[in-house]
Amino acid sequence: MTKAKIEKYMRSADMGDNAASTFVNYGVKKKVEGKYKIARILMVCGYVAFALSYFMFFVSMNILPVIALLPVFTWIITFFTWRYVSIEYEYYILDGEFRLLEVFGSKSMRELCRVRISAMEMIAPYKGSAKIKANAVDESARIYGVSTMENPDIYFAIFNDKDGTKRVVFFEATEKTLKVIKYYNSDVEVVKTTH
Repeated sequence: MTKAKIEKYMRSADMGDNAASTFVNYGVKKKVEGKYKIARILMVCGYVAFALSYFMFFVSMNILPVIALLPVFTWIITFFTWRYVSIEYEYYILDGEFRLLEVFGSKSMRELCRVRISAMEMIAPYKGSAKIKANAVDESARIYGVSTMENPDIYFAIFNDKDGTKRVVFFEATEKTLKVIKYYNSDVEVVKTTH
């Protein structure tokens, strides 16, 4: 689905158009913590190491005018690599289909999950006894679309993918998301969210 088409549905939903009232679009930035925080620190250290080695190399070769290009080269490297440590997750629901995207630096994206809401076996908040069911799914079959697993509004959905593998997707739910999910799958456990 193109970005223009998504924006069209967002405008229609905001205006109260019945055809688009079951459209939801929500995004969250990944919180800087754990391995993600280490990756960001290492990326900055890599930029500094590149700048220092570039500087030292051309000073030792006594080619000083080339040092003026250091900011340009550093910017180019940063432009093409920083997006991999600047991650957002965006999901949208359209025509009963839940789609989760991983967005790298607002430039490129990768689809993590696409499933019909009616095909989901269980959709519930990630707390209490339901948390045990979500944790029972193998770690390699988990799909995370949340800023942090500490968020109180995390929901999960268990479903079977095309290969028959049981998967679980974690996402942050809003009130509208819960209403739309309830519309397409009445077996949903709904708990009030903070968003």
